[in-house]
Amino acid sequence: MKVNITPTAKTEWLVIFLVLDTGEMDSYLSDFFDGLKATKLRKTHRIYFLKDSIQRIKNPRIVPFGLELSEFFFNEETGETDRRRVDIDGVDVNDGMAWLEATRQIYTLSNAMFSALITWSHGSGLGIGNQLVKIHEREFNLVRSFKGRYGYPDIGKLTCTGLEEFENALRIKRDPSKVNCPAVEQLFISEIGKGLEDVTGRKRFDMMIMCNCRNHVIDNSYNLNKVTEYYFAALAGVQIVGYDFAGFVDYINGTSPKTFIQRAVHILTRYFLQAGNSPLRKFFYRAYFRKIIRQLFAGYKKLVPLQQRGEALVATKLDRTAQFPGLIDPICNYFMKNRDTVYPVIIKVIKEKVRSLPGVELYDAITVFRLIAAEIRSRELDRYTNRFVGFILRNVFVDKMVGEDLLNKNPPYGINCFTLYIPTDLTQDLLQALECQYLQEYLRSPFVVDTKWDDFMRDFIEWQKQQQGQKTEKTGFS
Repeated sequence: MKVNITPTAKTEWLVIFLVLDTGEMDSYLSDFFDGLKATKLRKTHRIYFLKDSIQRIKNPRIVPFGLELSEFFFNEETGETDRRRVDIDGVDVNDGMAWLEATRQIYTLSNAMFSALITWSHGSGLGIGNQLVKIHEREFNLVRSFKGRYGYPDIGKLTCTGLEEFENALRIKRDPSKVNCPAVEQLFISEIGKGLEDVTGRKRFDMMIMCNCRNHVIDNSYNLNKVTEYYFAALAGVQIVGYDFAGFVDYINGTSPKTFIQRAVHILTRYFLQAGNSPLRKFFYRAYFRKIIRQLFAGYKKLVPLQQRGEALVATKLDRTAQFPGLIDPICNYFMKNRDTVYPVIIKVIKEKVRSLPGVELYDAITVFRLIAAEIRSRELDRYTNRFVGFILRNVFVDKMVGEDLLNKNPPYGINCFTLYIPTDLTQDLLQALECQYLQEYLRSPFVVDTKWDDFMRDFIEWQKQQQGQKTEKTGFS
């Protein structure tokens, strides 16, 4: 039965969970639902739960796959916050872009004072199917709805092995140990930012929380600048248990203040947050979301202590990140113009002075750029580097929490949590990096299209190949 989701009263807070189901998350989701039961959810607060099987799915002829929608509400009879299924008119749950249409309707009709979008998945790909499934006694990789916002891709450009259409999915013949179509891994993560721009044209989300591994913080802070005010993410791994989302809901619901002073501060904050565009409102808005960010840090640390871990969380503000191209392009142009001097320094810095995030060639851009500039000793590069670093630290960085293991192994500048992809190990298949959207022509992100970083990486890789070729000729080995 279709449900009218138009609110009957003004919506103060809207939270949308977009969960890409893996089957492994069921117990954690159950704990999350149980954790919300004790919260007396206000009628002015709306929480929707979108669970999509787009990530790791089984044979759709055996296990149905699609979008499942539900909402949380306070049940007066039971005295608990419960969850109920919702069907929205115009949303075909079997379509791979159903998550986008559902989000658009919920976000537009709610017209909330504050809003948050939370993506929660196991793995960094966000849109890959990496589970062994058997169809006609053969193993395949399934990716739902490969149709993007610009229509169907040219399958020939995907350089995949054994690719064919299957119902509303792509079906890729796979080896037992790997995906044979790396380019398909970027389908969903490339679409989420661009798709949501059509949703948030009038007003952006106040916060986007990404509960998935290995985020490109520089890229995403640019890609999502039309989607959200604040961006909160993990750099390396993030525990599948996620963040303390029950505590987050409890805080925005206003049920956490216990003392008289805490309640008074909460009431005063709520009052000024509704004061139009006044300077006081802007002050309390920043303070309010910084408090939410600290709550998320504290909740994650409570659930999963960070000591001795290679994990880190970061929060950024995106209202000025549209200026990134003008800041990073001069650095890229300098690198490419002086490739024979700069590229050996980049390799030296990465191999000897910094540490990548576990499992992928993601590096802290601020640390790497500073170390490169210190080695090159060029006033021109110093000027570009200082502009870029200063802009990020003054205008984008909000807060961070870094595990000791990761912090201690990134001297002398530590880790600032602004990650970029820098490939230096050419023995790996570069396109196998799950979150990498570079080095291809298909569904590239806005950051890749609008900046020179991808141009620099292509040039850097080509230079490394040339150097390897010269070494081969000198040694006689191949």
